Amino acid sequence: MKLEVIYNRPHLLESFVYCKRRFYLNAINIYNSDDKLIRLGKVYHDQKQQKVECLIKIDDFSWKKGYILEYKKNKISKPEILQTYFYLKLINQYNKRIKRAKITSIEKHKVIWLEYPDEEYENELERIFREIENMKEIPPRKPRKYCKNCSLYDYCWVSE
Repeated sequence: MKLEVIYNRPHLLESFVYCKRRFYLNAINIYNSDDKLIRLGKVYHDQKQQKVECLIKIDDFSWKKGYILEYKKNKISKPEILQTYFYLKLINQYNKRIKRAKITSIEKHKVIWLEYPDEEYENELERIFREIENMKEIPPRKPRKYCKNCSLYDYCWVSE
């Protein structure tokens, strides 16, 4: 798969970390737009129309304080952190003052701060990019604990 897909649609990075199959399906525009959480996120971002037209749909930012802000409904784990770090990296290419990101879990009342650059996250992104470039077909389905909550559950598991 061409790496442009992740630069043109950076929100897909979170999908890749959770499930490579879901990432691939989303990258070729297979979504379940009827899923409740998908609709909720779309409504939120549609209402939050950004003043600057860009591919990165960040939730909020503070130019003066030099950080972006991402809200997550529930937990903050590796996929959410890497996606937000990738946003931070992309934004930093255009505005060098943006060096931090704040991720806030709405339900868990937890906050995580990220700093740019970070060698660990940079190495992880490089590994992911190599893996994306080597993808040639839809990855096989693998049962995971979060499959039942995935918007593409029926697509992957309906025959089971």
